[in-house]
Amino acid sequence: MQTPLEIAFRHVAPTAEINAVIGDKVRHMKTFHDGITGFHAYVHAPQKGKVDEIHHDRDFGQIIATDNRLIYVDCNSVVDGHFAQLQPRDTVELVVPTRQSDIGPQASTVRCISNLAYDPATKPSRR
Repeated sequence: MQTPLEIAFRHVAPTAEINAVIGDKVRHMKTFHDGITGFHAYVHAPQKGKVDEIHHDRDFGQIIATDNRLIYVDCNSVVDGHFAQLQPRDTVELVVPTRQSDIGPQASTVRCISNLAYDPATKPSRR
């Protein structure tokens, strides 16, 4: 490559392990084409938010992210097809691509975490 690998992190701390995985991927990509001149990697961790409104009949809703942005979500963005179970005030993890759509920020992936509860009965033994 003519320029060095650039890695940017958002909502996640850089680690040697992440850098190593990205480096391996870049080396693998070079096996397909020797003319790659540079590579920029962006590492994003999921953000959290709460469902503000949901329209099950029209397959879309809106989430308020922790940075106070209003994020559009449609039924195809929800992991495991659980769009029908989303309710207002549910806590979710979401990924919002850097590039916005014409209607503003839109979640590419949404996962409900409200129903994830700690159950001490399932805690593994430390013996």
